[in-house]
Amino acid sequence: MSGEPVVSLELGLEDLDITNEDLNFAELSESLSRVAGNKLVSDALRGKGQQNDNIREQAKDLEVTLRQVEVESIEGYISESGNLQELHEQILECDGVLDSMEDLLGRFLGDLSEISSEIKHIQKESLNLNVKLKNRKELHEKLSVFADNMQIPPSLIDVVLDSEVNSAEYLTSLQLLHKKLNFLRTSKDAQSSLAFQDVAPELSKLENKAVSKVKAFLLEQFSILRKPKTNIQIQQQNRLLRLKGFVSFIKQHNQVAYSEVRTNYTETVGNVLLSHFRVYLSHVSGLEVRVAAKGD
Repeated sequence: MSGEPVVSLELGLEDLDITNEDLNFAELSESLSRVAGNKLVSDALRGKGQQNDNIREQAKDLEVTLRQVEVESIEGYISESGNLQELHEQILECDGVLDSMEDLLGRFLGDLSEISSEIKHIQKESLNLNVKLKNRKELHEKLSVFADNMQIPPSLIDVVLDSEVNSAEYLTSLQLLHKKLNFLRTSKDAQSSLAFQDVAPELSKLENKAVSKVKAFLLEQFSILRKPKTNIQIQQQNRLLRLKGFVSFIKQHNQVAYSEVRTNYTETVGNVLLSHFRVYLSHVSGLEVRVAAKGD
């Protein structure tokens, strides 16, 4: 190695541009000739025979392998061509199904939009119907109250005119008559109706008849207190307290008759109590004992 001449490997390739199409081969050949005597360069240029043979064999083997792989790949593709065709057909079929589903979903969305509009319309109609129903219920209630109070049942007329005041249904009929009279005299709707001219006189007649009969009945009941040995307290508790409904009816519908009844009751009770008090005084006077004086 020491006997070989030392050759500088500086080739001056700093400005060499192998990508340039204007490559100067004369300069490249001159540079290579200057280092041709160097062993490393010579070996690199010539290559060793054995290594070159190995590389050629490997290249051939690689080429054979590549061809074999290529052939196997082609055979595999050919053998699977049927499956690939079937897969392609399935993909096309899936595309058709997806297209039909897309069309179906589109129509479904359209139907949903129409249904939504119909639901909104139905909701609006439902609100309107609820308002109408509410108004009709209120009107029905008012008309029912109006009709009930403006009509005169035949049973009411029969009881007021023909039944005895002390009967079980007479006080109930008086309460019904009071209700109708109060409605007729306080309701502006009733007073402005056509039925008012027909109903008002009839109810007024029933009112006068009821007041007359109740007044006579009360005066008759008060007369019982004038009977001798009558216990007023017992009569008041057992009999007169039950008559408060009749007294209330007269007070509400005829103040003159009420004043007569009240005056009759107070005079009757006053006279009875006065009579009892006089009897009591007479008994007390009879029990008086004369005490002897000191001069007797």
